[in-house]
Parts: sequence; C-alpha cells; structure tokens
Amino acid sequence: MNTFKNPLATAVAATTACFICTGAIAQSQQSGRVLEEVIVTSQKRDATMQDTAISGAVVGGDELKNKGVVRLDDLTRVSPALSITDNGLSQNINIRGIGLSITSPAVNNGVATYYDGLFQPPIVTRNSFFDIESVEVLRGPQGTFVGSNSTGGAVFINSKNPSFDSMHGYVEAKAGNYSEWGLEGALNLPMTDTLAVRGAVLTNNRDAFFEDLGPFDNEPTSNDELAFRASILYQPTDNLEILSKTEKVDKELGGYAYKPIQGTVERDYTPDDTWDLDYNTGTARDEETLHTSLKVEYTFGGGTMLRSLTGYQNKEVLNLIDRDGTGEAAALAGIRQEDQVQPIRERIYSQEINLISPQENDLSWILGGYYQQNKIDVGITTNRNGALRTDLDLYSEKLTTGIFGQVVYRFNDEWSVDVGARTSSYEAEDDGSIFLAFVPVELDITADHDDGSEPTGKFNVSWTPNQDTLIYAFVAKGYKSGGLDDGQTFKPETVIDYEVGYKGAFLDNKVQAQFSAFYYDYSDFQFEVTDPFTGQEVVTNTAGATVMGVEAQVQAILGNWYFDMGFAYVDSESDGIEFFDIRAFDIDGASDPSDYIISTDGGPLLYAPELTFNISAEYRLDLSNGLSVTPRVNYAYTDEQWAYLAYNERFDLLEDRSLLSAQVSIEKGRYAAEFYATNLTDEEYVSGQTRNMEFYGAPRQYGVRVSMDF
Repeated sequence: MNTFKNPLATAVAATTACFICTGAIAQSQQSGRVLEEVIVTSQKRDATMQDTAISGAVVGGDELKNKGVVRLDDLTRVSPALSITDNGLSQNINIRGIGLSITSPAVNNGVATYYDGLFQPPIVTRNSFFDIESVEVLRGPQGTFVGSNSTGGAVFINSKNPSFDSMHGYVEAKAGNYSEWGLEGALNLPMTDTLAVRGAVLTNNRDAFFEDLGPFDNEPTSNDELAFRASILYQPTDNLEILSKTEKVDKELGGYAYKPIQGTVERDYTPDDTWDLDYNTGTARDEETLHTSLKVEYTFGGGTMLRSLTGYQNKEVLNLIDRDGTGEAAALAGIRQEDQVQPIRERIYSQEINLISPQENDLSWILGGYYQQNKIDVGITTNRNGALRTDLDLYSEKLTTGIFGQVVYRFNDEWSVDVGARTSSYEAEDDGSIFLAFVPVELDITADHDDGSEPTGKFNVSWTPNQDTLIYAFVAKGYKSGGLDDGQTFKPETVIDYEVGYKGAFLDNKVQAQFSAFYYDYSDFQFEVTDPFTGQEVVTNTAGATVMGVEAQVQAILGNWYFDMGFAYVDSESDGIEFFDIRAFDIDGASDPSDYIISTDGGPLLYAPELTFNISAEYRLDLSNGLSVTPRVNYAYTDEQWAYLAYNERFDLLEDRSLLSAQVSIEKGRYAAEFYATNLTDEEYVSGQTRNMEFYGAPRQYGVRVSMDF
C-alpha cells in the first residue's frame, strides 16, 4: 500500500514518528547543541516562534540553503499546509486551501507576502533569495497586524541588516547542470560607531529546461538574473535607529513553458516528450523590480517605541506569449494561432506607523496605522492569425488603509489574554477600454469600488504552565478585499478561524514540538469566470466553504543528528455553484456558449491538498584538523489538488508529487563546499494551470556551491 495515498494513515504514521524520535532522544547521551532560535518580527515585537500563539514556521537563512530553498515556491519543502503553484503571470500561494486561485491583477493576495516589511503584489514572485536572515510562514488569517489580504496567512522574507560588530561577509560561486552558474556575496562594513552599511549581490544564469522545436528557438524557463541590495544602518543615539534598504532585480526568463492539458485538443499537436515544446511564435518574459524602504525607530524615556516604515516599489513585467502552446501543424489543422503581448506595471507606495509599549509590563499594547496606494497599468495586445487587436488597456488605482491595535494582559506567570482589532478600508478605480471577443466591439471602462470599513482581529487566551510549554486557543477573523474587474465589482472574502495549539520544548531545548487544530468558516470565494455572451473573463464571488484540519511539526537534535518534520491534514468543502465552463467550451469549440453553463455540487477548495508532509535529516561528522562533513536529505510530499471548479478529474486535477533533495557539505574553517541535487528522482509533475494550459515542475538539478566567509 502506498501510505501517501491514505492521508489519515500518513498522519498517524507521522505522529508516531514524532514520538519515536522524541523517545530516542530522551534515551540518548546529552549533547551541548541546542536548536537555533530564530527571531519572529511579524508580530511587531521580537520573539521566537515557540513563544508566539500562532501556527507557523520560521527558517533561518543558512537552513534555507541546507534544504534547497532558493525561491518562494521552494517553501513548500519546509512548511506544511502550504501550496504554491504556477499560473503564468504569477504564482498561486495558498495556505490551508485559502489564498489566490486566479491570475487577474484585480484580485489581491489571500496570503500576504512581505519583503523586508513591504507588501508584495502577486505579479513578481520568482526572485531568488540572497543574503537572507529568515523567512516566516504564518498559517491562518492575520487580521490584526497584516489586515486585509491575509485570509490564508502571511509570508515574511527578511534580508540581513548591517551590523556594527566587525567587517565581514562571504562570497559563493555555484555551477550545475543546464549550464547553470552563479555568484553571490555580501559585505558588512561598520564605517563608524554609529554608521554601518551592507551590500549584497547575486547573479544567476541557466539554460532552459525545455527545448523549443519551433522556428523561433525560444528558451522558456531559462534564467538570466542580476540583483543587488544596499542597506544603511544609522544609530546616532541609543534611542534612535534608522535603516534604509534598496534592492534592484532584473530577470529574463525566456517566456512561459506550457502545453495544452492532455485531451483538451482533438489531436496531440505538441511533442510527446515533456521537455519538448513546439511554438510557432516568439516568447519572452522580462521582469524588473525595485524595492526601497526607510525604517525609523525612536524609543522614548519610558521604553515606548515609535516606529515608521516607508516604502516604494516598482514592478514591471513584459510577456510575449504563444497563447495556444502549439506548433505549425495546429495552424494547418485550423486551430487558431495567436501570440499575445502583456506589458504590466505596478507601483506601490506604503506607510506604516507603530507605537509599541514596553513588553515587560503586565499590560502591554501596540497601536498602528497603515496606508498603501497601488497604481497598475495593464495592456494586452493579441496577434491572431496576423490581425492585431487590443484586448485590454487599463489603468487602475487601489487605496488600502488600516488602523489597528493589540492589548496583552498577563494575569500571572501562567495566564494571559491578548485582543487585537483592526479596521480596514479599500477603494479601487478603473479607467480604460476593453475589446469583447464574442461581440466584436470596444467598450470604455470607467468604474469605482469602495469596500467601506471592514473589521478584523483576534481574541486569544494563552496558558504557560512552565517556561517550556505554551497552550493557546483563539478565534480570529481575516478579510480579503473586493474590487473591480473590467468595470464590474466583486465582494470581499472573509474567514473566521477557530483554533487551538500547543508548543513545547524538551531536553534542554534539544526537542521542540508544535501542534494545532483549526476550523474555518469561509465566505464569498473570489473566482474568475467567463461571461458566455461577451467572452470576457471577470472576477465574481462564487461560494462559501468550511475548512478543518490538524498540523504538527517537530525539530530535534540527537548528538550530531538533526531532524525536522512537519505534516498537515486539511479537509475543505465548498458549496455548489453554477457557472460557464470555459474549459469545456474551448475543448469542444461549440458555437452556442449557453450549452456550457454547468452546476456543481461543490468539492474541495482549489489548490488545497488534503495532506502535505515534509521531513529532513542531517548528520554532522567532525573529522580531524577542523574538517566536518554533513550529508542531508529532504523529502516533501504534496497531495493531489484541484485547479478548476468544474472538478473534472481528466482536466482539473493536479496529481500528487513527492520531491526528494540531498546535499553533502564539507567545511573547514571559513571555507565550505556543497554538492546538491533537487528533485533527485527526476519526477515529472504538473505544477499549475492557466485556462487550458498546464505548467511543469523543474526536473532534477544538481551542482556544487563553494563559499568563503571573511
């Protein structure tokens, strides 16, 4: 029997493994090593995840590399209940089945992603990690501190700050298959006792995973990336700290690599080999990203801190797409051939203010305000059989504001209550024009939308019977803003989360364990449907759902061994809906769209795998003369998941996948070499879908990294 096909059996097996591992460590000889404590910053105060009443995972920068996590989508290897899938323009990030399921820029994230404290729109998510301090993955709605657009959870990516301790840094070079090579490095310079700077740079180059057999010799999935970051820390007094960061990233990815979903065309017009394509148009994907932030912290005499975070981001994407993903044979057979140019630009201005009381008092509090303005330009021009047509020319503005606060009261050393509340508002305006396909006419778009004021928050009770144990229970509300799509409005999503959790440390912090159980009431799921009379895709609210599940994580050190394991079991059920099945219409090529309005009885939420499971193990072998060798192995399993609400097993189901990676590190003093391999079994799997096209996960990659610290 394949255990991973039986989620309950796997959950029991994983829990049993936790207790076996804990018991083995209890009988082992005590070691001086303890688990590293990585600071969590997402709750506005510095704390460890073990001391925070929230379900999540926090991973330090070194551990990310040890587990082969070099981009956002790799985080599924280290955090259970997390699903990240491709949809072309962006990536769908979902936690516990809630997040983002469509590509429309009108729809906001359901899992809020922050980079150095700045909220990230979904259009550019593939940048490589470099010089990273930590990554935090928070599960469940974050209605107090994040506010809108965190119904599923939040991800915080934190780069390293300058420090005053010494001049230090590192350089790293790598080489691998697919002609991959790259350089990475950072330098920390304390200029004076009050001024320090840090610079970091990365370049990555890799050939495409795919070979295009068509006349344009495209290189989709190739990677040519250059990034740098400059950080300045100024601390003129003990009370004042100013930190600025600027990052610039340029990427050329060669375009999308996808094929028609098997069976969605009458004949197979694409090569049989997964890694062969046959495009008859050019493809490209160019990305440019600029982040800049200024954080100012001032601590008053009584210990209360005033914090300001100001941000500006500019993200630009230019896509050239072979829309049907097929070659010349399809054109000869009468299948429509078209390419499409998509220039997209989004600028984000943000400002957050926090007032934070001292934490050591029995009564502590946080007050804050937030402002964010998004300006979005979208253009789509289609070349269909040589005829140019502008499908969409749109300018949008979004305005998000929020006022929030949290109060924590400690009754005694064991019991405390924290109450958080936030009121958020969201406004959107559209101005532009759109070409309707089924009724060939161009329409002007002028519309506005106002969500009004939406309250969110959290009520939590924590019990700490001793310094190594935390038990908590809370109810929390999350909200994902509504908006405008091509002049039509859609409503917000809301989630009510009822959750209990346990966190414990054992054997002088050599073992840490976390467990949580949750139940969601989820309303007004946002999904992109097609109007059968105009052919235009628009966002609407389709259904509600319930979600329930359990999660567990264990980290342990046994002498020179290190183990890390996590699993999540998520059971989701959405209401039935009636909608126009654009996939079936495209497959059949029917002339009467009304024949393809279908009703469903409901099913699991999209991109909501029932079971996710990850485990890693390493052993450090200390040799003579300061030489050490550390082999590591990492395994991650993601259950099958649905990509479309028609629930057609032939077209809409993404199969489960198991990904294995391994590394061997050799270290001596400040020098290190690491031999690595990802997707070690070279598993072929579908990593996401868009309309009738499907994407594929990366094949086996291997190589070596050498580095020097100084």
